[in-house]
Amino acid sequence: MVIRRFLKDRQSVKGCSGIDNLVSEWLDSIAGLECWGVSAGGCVGSRFALSIGGKRKRITQIKNPSLPVEQRLFDAEYVLSVGCAPWTVLRDNSTVATSDYDCSPDGPLVAGLMQLVGTKVRVATVNGHQYDLEIEFEPGRLRLQVFAGLIPEDGDGYVLSSPQHIVGVNKDGLLEYEPRVLM
Repeated sequence: MVIRRFLKDRQSVKGCSGIDNLVSEWLDSIAGLECWGVSAGGCVGSRFALSIGGKRKRITQIKNPSLPVEQRLFDAEYVLSVGCAPWTVLRDNSTVATSDYDCSPDGPLVAGLMQLVGTKVRVATVNGHQYDLEIEFEPGRLRLQVFAGLIPEDGDGYVLSSPQHIVGVNKDGLLEYEPRVLM
């Protein structure tokens, strides 16, 4: 899952209030919605995607047998795709999983992320000019933190997909935007 693939016809800006508003809109929109899917592990390393909110039948079914049937048949209303940005999942203040964990399909990285499935977003925020992301889930007192300020020089950060837009957050708070086309 390479974020740049999603943003091929993008506009890149830093500190554009219009795109900042799209980020805020995405964060506000996912409050109260269920996380119903996680794509993670294996050859993608620490990269992952969360499926949040409503389910839309895909025009073309995904054939990847490592994905659950639900994710092969449905696209999520909202998607968080995390690239090279370091991240952690916490329960209270104890670490559940981080981007440094073993990413084998049965490893602790995937097991930690899978704990988010079936929870609902309580609140989502970005902090600072580099757009570090934090999402709190309930029940279970789980919290996902994505550290966009620590993205490697040649890395990509994370992408927020809504029904209408895709906004990417890359190194040094560079925001990239394009309209979303459902597959």
